[in-house]
Amino acid sequence: MKNFNCILFVTCFLFIFSFPVFSLSKIQNNTLSTFQRSDTSTSKYALIYLYRPFEFWGLTIGFSVKKNGTKIFKIRNNSVHIIKVFQSGVTTISAQTFEKKSKVNLKIELGKAYYLKCTIRPGFLIGHPKLRIVSAEKGKIECYEIENDQ
Repeated sequence: MKNFNCILFVTCFLFIFSFPVFSLSKIQNNTLSTFQRSDTSTSKYALIYLYRPFEFWGLTIGFSVKKNGTKIFKIRNNSVHIIKVFQSGVTTISAQTFEKKSKVNLKIELGKAYYLKCTIRPGFLIGHPKLRIVSAEKGKIECYEIENDQ
């Protein structure tokens, strides 16, 4: 049993540290600087800031993000995406790996901004995504930190 635990530890260590260190994803859509001007009250759309702060756990894992069941992008560690929504009403944002799915239903009002934080939790084979609505104050700060991290 000791031998098995040692082999398991070495295998896990090599797996985690054998991935090449790569440049973290850049901000998508080149529009992150607009998060400071998230007041869209005169606008004909709402903004959803979907971001994933840097975390060591799940560094190499990206997961699909869908809006109302349609895949719109793959989110990676330390990145921000901005989604424009042109219809008021309920919009479902979901994040999924092959093992687990997380979803949030947002009641969209045109002219408003919404912040969704993506994190990843350990799973059986791969991490489980978790989506959470955060306040505008916290979302702006965390998006700003991601922007300045890059």
